[in-house]
Amino acid sequence: MLSSKSNKELVEAGHQFAKALDADMPLTDIAKLVSVLATRLDCAIVRGDQFQKQLASSVLRDISEAPRDGRRFLMLTYTLATRDIQNRYVTLRTGTRWVEAYFREPSWAEWCGHEKAFSTSSLDPIGWIPLPSPEGMMVYPLHVDRCKYGFWSHPDYLAFCDGREYIPSAEFNQWMESKGLEWTVDYRDEEEIEPGVDGYDLSTWNPEAPAGNGWFVGSIHDTEDGAVCIWLRAKAGAK
Repeated sequence: MLSSKSNKELVEAGHQFAKALDADMPLTDIAKLVSVLATRLDCAIVRGDQFQKQLASSVLRDISEAPRDGRRFLMLTYTLATRDIQNRYVTLRTGTRWVEAYFREPSWAEWCGHEKAFSTSSLDPIGWIPLPSPEGMMVYPLHVDRCKYGFWSHPDYLAFCDGREYIPSAEFNQWMESKGLEWTVDYRDEEEIEPGVDGYDLSTWNPEAPAGNGWFVGSIHDTEDGAVCIWLRAKAGAK
């Protein structure tokens, strides 16, 4: 299922799909892929907005205090550009940006996702903050904007699942505990739908929140056992 793929797998599927696209390709298959891609993009935008708010509220530290043992951190650096001024090429500071950085002898380097790959771009540090730990971030209710087919997942829930089709209960419960949350699941009554009409489409299903206060949607998606809604709320006594 497309919904079970990780972001990278989904992007690759999109590229392969585009290569194979022809006049005989079913429109339903095209619609499903576009819908899932759009949902993942929306989640990425939400996470990006949350991350920017977190950065804005962080206290910037002096770059001289940044770790030099290979640990990665977030660096605020000037963006540099070369300009031709009166027949002389001059490097100017044109703005700022955040990068994930680490110390690579003899200077700072931008992290490119692998120990053997690094950017040759020059960094002009302003300051730094520790790399936020996902386990230290709380999960808050978000507006549920379901796609055309009725799917939606909280970006933090998506990040934890990372495209895995199965997550051991112990691991999921541990994650819930670290977030100060409790959860429950609601299954769509598959006997009340027409497989040929509904099937993949969950848009007509409106799951009702469990009894009690504070419940919010963690995810509405399809599984081998049918459509489910994962409900979350703050655990009693959690801070």
